[in-house]
Amino acid sequence: MIPETRDNGTIEMYKAENFPYSWTREAVLMSDVGAVDSTLLQYQGKWWLFTAGVQEHASPNQFLYLYYAESPMGPWTAHPKNPIVSDPRRARPAGHMYFENGKLIRPGQDCSRSYGYAVQLNRVNVLTETDYWEEPLTRITPSRIPGSLGIHTLNKSAKHQVMDAKFMIPRFQFSSFFLRWLAPTNQRDLREMNAVTGFARRDAISESAKLLAREGGRKLR
Repeated sequence: MIPETRDNGTIEMYKAENFPYSWTREAVLMSDVGAVDSTLLQYQGKWWLFTAGVQEHASPNQFLYLYYAESPMGPWTAHPKNPIVSDPRRARPAGHMYFENGKLIRPGQDCSRSYGYAVQLNRVNVLTETDYWEEPLTRITPSRIPGSLGIHTLNKSAKHQVMDAKFMIPRFQFSSFFLRWLAPTNQRDLREMNAVTGFARRDAISESAKLLAREGGRKLR
């Protein structure tokens, strides 16, 4: 996993010790960078790292940079055509790259109107150590998910496709919003979800009480 570590000025890779609950840092892929949304790809015998921003003065929504290496741990060599994309409508990565009908597809964020407004799918026609060329294809807008204000990322496998979207939810009305989306779900499933939510809430309250008790004990000592 490559989490967002721009505030550290790094690109870091983490390994799951107990997926998905426990992770340890495996390597620092780059230092002294302002990178965001870094995405790895293994392709044609090499590892490729797509990342936005990188340079501190570079807009993460405007510029896409590419690096390559023999190993996912590096060392990384900058592509001679960096930045390979200079367009806020598709530069910033929006999910893992994937193949569809034999073509390599790179999801990019359309941030021309706002951050994470839409996802632009791009077909990668050329990817070598000396050249890069991609072609915009389909654009996925908020209309794909009714009521959403933006489509942030797209990830897919042979069996599943996952998108995350953003909504404007009035404060203290999340439950009604959530249930509206679950309207087709049968009542039995809803009762089970309410039971699970109740257990989780009680567990959280219990853990908070224990933490407060421990903190209070330390102050008394």
